[in-house]
Formats: sequence, C-alpha cells, structure tokens
Amino acid sequence: MPDPIAKDASLVLIGMRCAGKSSLASIAARALKWKVLDEKRQFEKTTGYSVAEYIQQNGMSAYYAEEANVLQGILSDHPRGCIIVCSSSCLQSQYGRDILRRYLAVMPIVHVMRDPDILQSSLEKKWNGDVTGILRKQEPIYLACSNLTFFNVDDSTAHPQGQKELFDTVICPLDQPSQPSLSLKRLEADFLRFLSSVYGDLDYHDECLLPYSANLTYALQLPFQNFSQPGIDLETFCACADILHVRTDRLLQGYHSQTSPNQQWWEYIITQLAYLRRKTAQPILCHPTSLDSIPAEAEPGYFNLVQLALRIGVEYIALDIAREESQLSIIHQYKGHTKFVGWVHEADPTVLGGWDSQGYIFWYHKAKAVGCDILHITQPAIFPSDNAAAQRFAYTLNRNGESPIVSAYNTGRLGRPSQCHNKQLTLIRHPDDLENEGETVTILEAQHALFNSFVCEPLKFFVLGATIRYSVAPILHNSAFELYGMPHHYYISQTDTLDTLDILMQDPHMGGLGLASPFKTSILPRLHSMSDEARAIGAVNTILPIRTWNNSSSGYKVTLEEQRNRAGPIVGLYGANTDWKGIRSCAFRYLSPANAVTCRSTALVIGAGGMARAAIYAMTRLGIEHICIYNRTCEHALDVASHFGRQSRSGAPNPSPFAEKHPRTASIIIIDSLDDPWPSNLRFPTVIINCSPVPSDSIQPQTPQHNRIPELEPAVSIPNAWLKSPTGGVYLELAYNSSTPSPELVRICSEEHRGWIGVPGLEIFLEVAAAQFQFWTGRTAPKCSMKKKLDQYLRTLAISATCGP
Repeated sequence: MPDPIAKDASLVLIGMRCAGKSSLASIAARALKWKVLDEKRQFEKTTGYSVAEYIQQNGMSAYYAEEANVLQGILSDHPRGCIIVCSSSCLQSQYGRDILRRYLAVMPIVHVMRDPDILQSSLEKKWNGDVTGILRKQEPIYLACSNLTFFNVDDSTAHPQGQKELFDTVICPLDQPSQPSLSLKRLEADFLRFLSSVYGDLDYHDECLLPYSANLTYALQLPFQNFSQPGIDLETFCACADILHVRTDRLLQGYHSQTSPNQQWWEYIITQLAYLRRKTAQPILCHPTSLDSIPAEAEPGYFNLVQLALRIGVEYIALDIAREESQLSIIHQYKGHTKFVGWVHEADPTVLGGWDSQGYIFWYHKAKAVGCDILHITQPAIFPSDNAAAQRFAYTLNRNGESPIVSAYNTGRLGRPSQCHNKQLTLIRHPDDLENEGETVTILEAQHALFNSFVCEPLKFFVLGATIRYSVAPILHNSAFELYGMPHHYYISQTDTLDTLDILMQDPHMGGLGLASPFKTSILPRLHSMSDEARAIGAVNTILPIRTWNNSSSGYKVTLEEQRNRAGPIVGLYGANTDWKGIRSCAFRYLSPANAVTCRSTALVIGAGGMARAAIYAMTRLGIEHICIYNRTCEHALDVASHFGRQSRSGAPNPSPFAEKHPRTASIIIIDSLDDPWPSNLRFPTVIINCSPVPSDSIQPQTPQHNRIPELEPAVSIPNAWLKSPTGGVYLELAYNSSTPSPELVRICSEEHRGWIGVPGLEIFLEVAAAQFQFWTGRTAPKCSMKKKLDQYLRTLAISATCGP
C-alpha cells in the first residue's frame, strides 16, 4: 500500500460472498468511528429496484454495468472516513475491476479471504456450485484489484476446546458456543491489529505490543511449517518472546510437503500468518527467504515475498539490504506502518574486516538511505574478542538515538556471549528447538548470562497490605521468574502501617512493591515520582525503587530501564498503576461487538477507593464518556468525581459528548442510593465494575472441617433495575479472594439477566500482575504460564479441602 494514502482514507472491502466483509465493516466502523456504505444497498437506493428485479428487467450485463457506476459514485463521493463494502459481483465486469484499480493508489482496498471449506458450508444452502473452482478463478482477480489482504480465521479451526481453568469466568464466554454475543471477539482482535498496520497504532486494548525500540528485545525463531496443525500450543511456546521470527522458506516447505495442495503458495503463507496472529499476541517479523530445494521456476521471487508480507500487514519485515538500492527504495514506498529491518549476515568476516572496519558502516548508511527502522547485523565469531567488538560497534551507532537502531552480535558457539548482551532484536531459539543448539541461545540462557555477569542482580519483591496473608501474587510472579530463569523472589508482607516500608527500603535488594488496601492512596506523599496514569488516577499499586537520578536542566528525571533488575541503595520511589490496565483489558475482552463503545455508552463503578479510581480511569481509556458512581458514603464518591474534574448529580442534564476518540475525562454522575432509578438521560450501563469490599480479600487454604469454600461476595449488590441493558454487558468483580464465582456474579449472569458476561477478580488480578511483572523486569509477562501455575495451586487447595491430612 503506497505511503501517500491519507490516514483517514476510506477503507474498501472486497471478496467472495460470505467471506465476512459485513462483520469486518461493522468492527472497523466502531473502531474508527466511521460510517458503513454497503454498495448493494446503495445500488437498490439509487435504482429503486432490488438486485433480482433489476436483473429480471434489464439483464445481467446491464446489472454489472450499473453496479459499477454505483461503485464509482461511492468511491468518488466518499474518499475519506467511510467503510465501503463491495459485493462480489462488482468485480464480474472489466469496468468494475478498472474502477477499483484506479483507487489503489489513494485508498486501502482489502481483499477478504476465508477458508474454502467454511465458504462452501456457508454457501451450500444458497448455491450448489463448485466454491473451490470459483475461488481458483476469482482470487487472482481480487488480488489484482486490492493492495491489502485479510484472512478471516474461523474460530472452530483455530481454537480447539481445551481444559477449562478452575477460576475461569462463570460462563467461560470465549470458549462457549452458547455465547453468540462474543462470537466475533477474536475476529475483532485480529482485524483491529490488521487495521493498525493500515492507519497506524489503534489502541485496541487487549494486548500492548512492545515498541520495536524497547531495550533487550528477543525475537523467537519459529521452527514450524504449519501453524494450524493440531497439537501446537503456540501461546505457551512463544510465552517469553517479544517478537516472532518467521522465515518464509519454512512456510514454503510446509506448502510443498502437502500431499494434495489445494492452495497457491501465497494463499498458504497468508493463511499461516493469519493463524499465527490469531493464536499469539506478539508482533510478527516476517523474513522473506528462498527455498533452495525446489526448481527456480517454481520459487516465488524475493520481492514477491516482501510485497506479500506488506499486503497482510505484518509488524516487521526483514529486508536483504544487499539487494539493489533502487529496488529497496521502491519497496519503501509501500511500507506504510510496517517496520523495516535491514538484514545482514556476513558469513566470512574477513571479507569486510570485522566489526572495527568501515565495511559495516556502509551497510548502516545504506539501511538509513532505504528507510530501515532497525539494522540487524551478524557474523560468526572467530575470536572471543569479537564479542566486545560487536557491542562496541552497536553502542557507537546507537548512542545518538538516531534511526536505524543497530542490532549487532556474533553467531556460533564463540558468539553466544554477544547474543546474551545485545540489546536489540536478538534471535533466540526455544529449548525444544534443537536445530541450532549450541549456535543460538535460549531466553533462559540469555537471562542466566545477564545475572551471572552482574548486568542484572537478584532482587526481592513484596506485596504490601493489611489482609493479604494468602495472596496468590507470589504464585503468579514466582512462576514467571522461574520460567525466565530470573533469581528474583516475591514475598508477602502483611502490615497495618506504612512504617514497614521504611524497613523494606533499607534492603539493597528490594526490587519493587505491589500495594494492596489500604495503601494505594496513602503512599502518595512518600513518592518521589510517578507515572502520568498514576497521577491521573490518584492512586498507586506498583512501586519501583529509584537508585539513580538523571540530573538535567529541568530537574531530576528517572530512566526506568536503569532502575530495573538492579540492587543497591534506594534514593527514592517511583509509583505506577497497573490496576487500570487489568480492568480495561478484561472489559474490552468481554465486551460483545453489540456493546462496542460509542459516545452514548455508560459505565457503572461501585466504590470510591483506589480501585474505583483505577476503574474510572480505565473506562475513560476505553473511550466511555459517561460514568456513574455509587458508594455507600456519598461524600467519598464526590471526592472521586471531583478528582476527575467533572461531576453532576443523577438526573442532571447530560453534558454533550466529547469529540475526542479516547477522552481523558468523562462525565461523572453520582448516584445517591441503591433505591434510585437509573438516570433517565443515560443509557443503561454496559460495563459494571464492582469495587466494593468483601469479607476477606485472599484465597484461604481450606480444611475438611470447613466442608465447603465460603461464598464470599461484594458488600454491594447491583439492583435489578440497573441491569436492563437490552444487549447485556460485562460485569467485573474486583475481589481477588475466591477461586469460584461469587453469588452476585452468578446472579447477574443468570437467565434473569440474559446477555451479561461475568469476569471474576482472579482474571483481572492476573492481568494486573502481568503488567506489574513487565513494569518491574522489562520483560514480556508469560501470562499463559502464570495462569496454569495458579490453576494448579487452586486445584491443590480444592483437593486439600475435600481430603483429610
């Protein structure tokens, strides 16, 4: 897709009937806040006839011609801010194809693909023709009339059902076929990620991809030839990776190894990367490489592979910058929001003279000239001193912070130390992948090397709170430390006073604190600095010790990367808030497409403490502009509303909606009593966050004498009169104390209140802990492994509660 395309250029969707264009248009319209124009409906509106009536009166050729005219009118009249859905018949005439081709330079035109078997199943009741045969004829036409391709992955093939975790939501919505309201959630996540490659970063909430310039980024080499084959647990396999490195030659091997290929090579690659995107959250680094084992005439050209990677919107593409500069410059015109990684491997270091020669400087300047964001250079190490030379080379070119960022290290056994200490985009292998054993390090080996060489140091982390004796936070964090091979440890520090903090700060190995009630706001006077989010919320749940200040003309600044994984005297405390990230992530994950956020969406927050503040901030970041608060002590609710800057009493006039896509502030409405009717000027809430306290705030080991786990629930129960959203919503319970759904959560998600999805506190707590882990260590949180370890712990507690000593 050429770069000159405007950021608000209308999005055009083309493809076979039943490919899912209408669903994707609806998803895009809600995300971009644009209107949808359906070409078929516009045809009927323009001509005054249905399609069948027009064909009956005028014939098929006249229909194709008139339909092309309608399409031309839509494209010319709506070049900005629209989602345009084209019927498959638009491309049946040469006239219609020519019209679309004329707009390839100014609009993103997306070819929507779907599995032929799914298309056959969807069409068989309407049409008895050969769908596969039609696809063989039509797909090249769609390809020629588009500049982007999106593959619509079907849930039934991408996500086989597995064992349900003990603490899953009461309905287990994403794995429950009986929840049609969430049937498009995975598709929504895929398409929003795709749209980010078209229009720039969209804040699609569920996952936060690491920026390509993040320190110590690892790219995991994926050995698979078929990502859709059963038995591959990609989520677990990729848990510790920042970026996923995919070589196209492996995929082409998978394509040619099929006994009866029913796809073209480009279809196979598109399908495989779509499955990888569905099953993982990390950005994809596509590395176009040739397959030497097949005849040259059957091998796709290098630049065909590059253009295919651009077409499907991968986040990174490795470019062979040994190619002609003129060819690379042409490719740069189509890069859009994809990051280019200039790729150089010098197999014989003596040719250029090694790291201290001017040879690699040439590659640096060429990478800069062709618009690369990163330059990745490797060579085999001949002498141990080559490792220090590689580090010196990268440091020299990176110290000014200019683009491209340089990743430089040695390969082979002698080069492994430089791989461990390289800061950008180091290729690593999974421990189960033995192909490059001894040549490439694993994430575990890299982390061990950093700690053994004192670049990183063992630290102690604590959760600090009044009633946290049985907190599961140590289970989550210690499992993540173990998976990475980090010699850190997480402890519980139950206390009624912040004086304990003074003791902990005397320990030079204190690495960070997680704060529970009642310290999230009382800690503020003791902080020396805090994140913008924590300041906006007015509460902190995560502390990072400061050991080094950066003195500048504007005062003392904190560079977080310099504080992580380091021991030594503590000179200050930096506060952050990850509660809001966990709340927002879960709310977005379980909001059905029917409840997608609009300017009229409303949320209800129960409570007025630190978690309620985080919940309100999370809702504003979700884009919700109208938030109601109920708290048993109304004055506390007023304090919270005052903190967020805007407030009114229930029944007061509704302020006009904000024009911003993600407003920083919202209309805050105080509800005085649970007996009050819902404010008549607001829609019923589609997100409810219950932050009210429970009898205990921890999962306590049970004994057989208890007979059963007590049914703990929040102190405030939501009135039925407030649960009348016709499309239901998502109910989040922030009590982290039970492995089973509370009676309140079960009630709201029962048949009486159809359409509500319940999210228990443990699921939110997992997201909060994952964000804390990443904040403290700078590493991607292995959420799937953390969840499995917690599930094992909860099952052990359940067994001990039913068995005797």
